[in-house]
Amino acid sequence: MDGSADLYAAPRPFGPFLMVDFTAHRVRQPLTVDFGGEALRLFDHGWRWIWAHPLEAPPGVVGDALTVLLDAAGQPLELYVDIHQSGGWDEAAGLPWIDDLYLDVAGLFGPGWQPRHLLLLDEDELAGAVARGELTGAQSAAIGRQADRVTGALKAGNYGPLCAVQDYLQSGAALS
Repeated sequence: MDGSADLYAAPRPFGPFLMVDFTAHRVRQPLTVDFGGEALRLFDHGWRWIWAHPLEAPPGVVGDALTVLLDAAGQPLELYVDIHQSGGWDEAAGLPWIDDLYLDVAGLFGPGWQPRHLLLLDEDELAGAVARGELTGAQSAAIGRQADRVTGALKAGNYGPLCAVQDYLQSGAALS
């Protein structure tokens, strides 16, 4: 590692997900970005990213994987959902992988883990992939429907991967 961060990652199965739990113990410099007009810190000492990756990600099936960012006090700050098809385990890296399908859903957290300020990201990249012939119009439509399902479930408070991350943290599995 180049010294910019001291990270610890502990992948472990939890329900129908593989939880990859990263903690940045030390960082050289915090990272703050613009998120839809709001300043959002993404990287600082003691901050965590928990990635809920489906254990089953069949080839050719459009799905999603969630990353939740927590500050050093354990408060949720941001969520990021990758829309993907298929996935697996990279033995060399010791981490899961997904076949990313360009479109992403991101949001900030309000009180009580309630997602707010949800944004659909990289629509231009998805359109470019269709224009280049990398995806068909039908595939693009399926990707859009999956992003809509994710957004709807987040707004309704019943998005499975987010519920699983909350359960994971409350269960103490994250501490073992």
